[in-house]
Amino acid sequence: MFVMLFSKTGKKKYLINDEPKEIKPYLEKKIYENFSLTKEEIKEIVVRPAGMNINEWLATHTLTLFNSINQIYGAITEFCTATTCPSMTAGTVIYSWYGRKGKISAPQYIDLVMTHIQKHVEDESCLPSKYGSKFPASFGTSVKKFIKLLLHVLGHLYYSHIEDVSELQLLPYLNTVFIHLMYFDNKFSLLEAKDTVPLDDLAQAMNLNLEPKQS
Repeated sequence: MFVMLFSKTGKKKYLINDEPKEIKPYLEKKIYENFSLTKEEIKEIVVRPAGMNINEWLATHTLTLFNSINQIYGAITEFCTATTCPSMTAGTVIYSWYGRKGKISAPQYIDLVMTHIQKHVEDESCLPSKYGSKFPASFGTSVKKFIKLLLHVLGHLYYSHIEDVSELQLLPYLNTVFIHLMYFDNKFSLLEAKDTVPLDDLAQAMNLNLEPKQS
């Protein structure tokens, strides 16, 4: 792209802007206005009933989001390979796994995400299933990590596989899950401002009217 400028002498100068413009197909109206529940219905879903234990409520929604995102990703795995997605990205953001150096492919990263969460939800010491069992003091921190990792997966789906999701007619499901996660976070302050940056424009396009986060 060329930008033409004029100097004081009237001579033309040209600057070349080589910065590529990020393409975001998920910001097309036909994409983001397609969901299976209304925003009002989803927002109501995350409201904790009176008397409900906060940890049980966090666990319920975390498991729901985990299962939903796992199912959506499972449907498009043939399109997400180490060849098509050599890095775990959400647009220009590149994610690396904890304790690992260098790039990691998207399918490998997402497999680590799902395995990590599955391992913890099946661990009685992390997510007790027996009536009367107490949640560990670290449970809230674990939920925040799970939700952040799941948002990474959503980011990759929106940026890299939105056409695949659309062709499989899963757009209403994906958008509903995204709205669910964002309202869940907004209600219980699970994510930091930097975590949501890759999909902030989608939340704005959907008019989710989320409470602003402190940077």
